[in-house]
Amino acid sequence: MDGSTAQGSSQESSVLKNKYIPKFDNITTNYKEWRKRMILYDRRMDMQNRSKETGLNVLSTLTGASWRQCEDLDLANLEKETGLQTILERLDKQW
Repeated sequence: MDGSTAQGSSQESSVLKNKYIPKFDNITTNYKEWRKRMILYDRRMDMQNRSKETGLNVLSTLTGASWRQCEDLDLANLEKETGLQTILERLDKQW
C-alpha cells in the first residue's frame, strides 16, 4: 500500500466522521431534540480533538429563521471551544 492511498483513506475517514450534522427544521416542537443532538455532536467532536470546529459546522447547517437569528454572530467566537454554546444561547431565546 503506497503513502497516497493511506493518506486518501485517512482523509475519507475524517469526512465520513463529520458527514452527518443533525439539521434544525425551524419547527419549535423539534428544537429540544435537535438541541440535545447538537450537544452529543459537540461531545463527539471534542473526543476527536475538533471541538473548535463545532460552532462553524453547526452555523453552516442553519437555514431560515434560525440562520437569520445567528448570521451576525462573530465567527472568531464560533471558532472557540464554546462556539456551539454561543449558538445555542442565541437560539434558546426564540425556540
